[in-house]
Amino acid sequence: MINQLEAEAQAEAGEKAYCDEQLSVTKTKKKELDDNISKLSVKMDQATSKPAKLKEQVQELGSELAALTKLQAEMDP
Repeated sequence: MINQLEAEAQAEAGEKAYCDEQLSVTKTKKKELDDNISKLSVKMDQATSKPAKLKEQVQELGSELAALTKLQAEMDP
């Protein structure tokens, strides 16, 4: 009976060691994936904001061009 209990205890210890190892691997992989998600989220935010900035610049340059055209028209005889 004691031998059987010792064998079960050894088997359970082996299972626990395996589970602990797998848990550690899983936690490491999860951290890597979370880091990748964070990096990709930043890239997405940057990519999303870039067109808005470019549209704003186009409007600003269009306004400046209109002002220059008006000024040129005023300067021409």
